[in-house]
Amino acid sequence: RNESLGFECYEVGGTPSDCVNIALSHLFSGARPDAVVSGINIGQNVAMPLLWSSGTFSAAVEGAAWGIAAYAFSMRLQKKHYERCRLRHDGVPEDLLGHLQAACSHAAGFVRSTLGTFFKRAEVLNVNYPSDFLETTPVKECVPARAQMSAMYKKNDRGGFEFSYSLGEVFKSDRLTDLEALDAGWACWAQIEI
Repeated sequence: RNESLGFECYEVGGTPSDCVNIALSHLFSGARPDAVVSGINIGQNVAMPLLWSSGTFSAAVEGAAWGIAAYAFSMRLQKKHYERCRLRHDGVPEDLLGHLQAACSHAAGFVRSTLGTFFKRAEVLNVNYPSDFLETTPVKECVPARAQMSAMYKKNDRGGFEFSYSLGEVFKSDRLTDLEALDAGWACWAQIEI
């Protein structure tokens, strides 16, 4: 338990969905939260079935399974930023900071503006931001792209494996997909029933 940030915080060792489960079943069992908000994730969380392997998305799914409004936020990063933030844990690069702050501000407003308007069933609102997100960036409703899985790791020269993002075949859709929206430079959100 930590209150150094000006509000009550807890640290839980486990997966993101473990953290939500412990919070809902034990830490805040008498005070049901208005929403479960997961992210902003380092890297995009797009396309089925990749969403189901995401810790950020699974934390939101855990909240939705409890019947609570659930949000998963992620940000597509340029390779240089992804490697620095996710792989080397070197902090947020200066040229990314303003875009990340704009995404955080949008995420807070998105939760405030949508809370109570969705969530008639167990569902998650999954939001992705492009790496150059600004307050003026269009935000589009979309659907998760449908894709076939492929190898997500490549063999390295040390005989081990390292993460290497790739999608298999991406299937056509008659609606705007999360991949298409990000490729166009837009932020996007999808309402996903679990």
